[in-house]
Amino acid sequence: MYLFEKDEDSIVKQALLLSINLHSNGNTSFYSNIMELSKSYNLPNFVPNNLDETKISRYKDIMKQKYVTQWRYSVNYTRKLEFYNTFKHCYQISSYLNLTRKTINRKALVKLRVSNHKLIIETGRYNETPHDKRLCPVCDSNEIEHEIHFLCYCPEYFKLRNEFFAQIQSHLHNFQQLTYSDLVIKLMNSEDIYLILRLTNYISLLNNLRDSILSSKNDVT
Repeated sequence: MYLFEKDEDSIVKQALLLSINLHSNGNTSFYSNIMELSKSYNLPNFVPNNLDETKISRYKDIMKQKYVTQWRYSVNYTRKLEFYNTFKHCYQISSYLNLTRKTINRKALVKLRVSNHKLIIETGRYNETPHDKRLCPVCDSNEIEHEIHFLCYCPEYFKLRNEFFAQIQSHLHNFQQLTYSDLVIKLMNSEDIYLILRLTNYISLLNNLRDSILSSKNDVT
């Protein structure tokens, strides 16, 4: 709408007209990309040179709804996002992103949330290790090394975990009654900056300790 209202001799208007001409002759251009996008989203009665604020708002809503639907499908049916799916149920900005903008350990939390980490539950996918064989290399529990095991169960992190729990229990209602799965969900969705900062630090410490333990084991072998 903005470009169509520009003066005919302006550079942007001339560029638009050239793009339209390329599209009319069957060539790919900025204008043809817009038209393809309107088709992919099935936008009703989409005419680029006949847009107003009401139509633009309507088209934005349609595109957002379809994007969110695709997002939900990906979260629900992508195995890599299995952990993410346990706590992320709404398409909205997660609170921790604003709470941890200047936190040096923020990356550790981000990578754990989306399973972009070194845990065997993730790295085992690369060499096609069966899901039930992706066991924790740090401890002797014969348990799968997934995110919950890493955060709440692995005995090798017992001391760090107890210190972390001692720091956060007064900030979580009914802490003692929470299952580990429920605890992780509450932490990942928390809007309490104290909890988020303690969590990011805890994950970073766990990563460092895990690397140290595995390095020591490799030196022995």
